[in-house]
Amino acid sequence: MSDEQRTRIILLDHHHPLLLFPNHDEINNIAHNNTTHHKNLDYEFNEHHHFIHHLYCQLQHKMKNIKQRKYGFSITNSPLIHKINFKTWNRALIHSENSFDPTSVCISHSFQIILVSDYRHSRVEVFDLISKNWKFGVDLWPDGFPTQMCVQENDEQYNQALIIACNSCIYKYDLKRFLSCCDIVSSQQTNALVNACIWENRDCDWVQGMAISYTEKQLYACDFIRGDLVLLDLQTGMFIRKIPMTDAFAVAFAENDQLLIVVKAGSCCVEIFRKENNLEWKLIKTIGGMGKEKFKFPSSVIADRFSRIIIVADRDNKRIQIFSLDSFEFVTSMGDGREELEFEYFPYSIGLNELNGELIVVEQQY
Repeated sequence: MSDEQRTRIILLDHHHPLLLFPNHDEINNIAHNNTTHHKNLDYEFNEHHHFIHHLYCQLQHKMKNIKQRKYGFSITNSPLIHKINFKTWNRALIHSENSFDPTSVCISHSFQIILVSDYRHSRVEVFDLISKNWKFGVDLWPDGFPTQMCVQENDEQYNQALIIACNSCIYKYDLKRFLSCCDIVSSQQTNALVNACIWENRDCDWVQGMAISYTEKQLYACDFIRGDLVLLDLQTGMFIRKIPMTDAFAVAFAENDQLLIVVKAGSCCVEIFRKENNLEWKLIKTIGGMGKEKFKFPSSVIADRFSRIIIVADRDNKRIQIFSLDSFEFVTSMGDGREELEFEYFPYSIGLNELNGELIVVEQQY
C-alpha cells in the first residue's frame, strides 16, 4: 500500500493536548526530535471518510482527558491550603442532629471534581477540584449508605466510571450519568440511578476499601466482616475469586500493580505483598507495632508513585503517617502536635491530586 493510501495519526507526549493536522515539515521535525516521544499509527484509508473522522474524534477526546501526571505529595512542604467546613456548603446540616459523616474521597481529573461520600445522609457530595467549592450532591436510595468509592479513569470506551460500595453491595456507574442525577427530582431519583448503573454485585457482607488493578482489569474489595479480599471483573462485576485477608480495611496498588498494600484496622498494621507467578501474593513486609510507625485504627492508604511514598491515614492517632515506597521505612508524619498540620477531628480517608500534588483528607467527627 502506498503512502498516499494511508492515513497517519501521531500520538504525542506533549504539553499541548493535541497537535491538529501537522504538515509534512512538522512531522519531520517531530520525528527527529529526541525529546518528544511519539508513536505512529497507520490506518488504511478507504472511501468511508466518516470512519477516519470518528477515529480522529475518539483520539481527540482521549488526548484531552489524559492526565499530565507530574506531581507527588511533598513531604517537606505540606501546609494546609484549604479547609472546608460542612456547615458552609450544606445549609440543611446546620440544624441537623446528624452531622456530616464522610467515609471516602476520590478525584475525577476529567470532570475536575472531588467526590466525598456521606454515609449518614446517604449522599455523594461533589466539590470543584480547583476552587474546592461545593457544587452539588447526589442522593442515593434510602438504604444506599456509601462506605467506599473509587473512580475508574478509563472504562475502555473513553468514559469514566464511579464505583460505590454501599454496605454489602457494590455498584458501578457511568460517572457522567451519575452526576446528572443531581438535577432529577427525588421521586425519579431511583430510576435515574438504576439507568446510570452499569453493574452491581452482592458477593460481600460489608465492603470497606476498594482498589482497581488496571493490569488485571479487576476490582479488589475488602470484605471486612468475612475477612476476605474479593476480586471482581472490572467490566462485568462478576465474582472471580477471594483471598483470605483478616481485618482488611483499605487497599492500594503500587509498582504497576506488582505490589499490593493492605491496611488492617483491627490488627493496627499495614501489610505489603508482592505478586508472584502473575497470580499469588507473597507477604514481604509488615508495618506496625512499637515505635514511630505504630497505628491506632489505620483507615486509608495511598501509594504515591511520584514521591515514592506510602501515605496512611492513622485515624485514632489523628495523624497521617508516611513511609518509603522503596524501603518501607518510616519517613515522617503529619498531625503530631505541629499546629499548622494539626487535625481537628479524625483523618479517615485520603485522596491524591496527581496534577498538583495536593493531598485531600476527609475527617470524621466521631
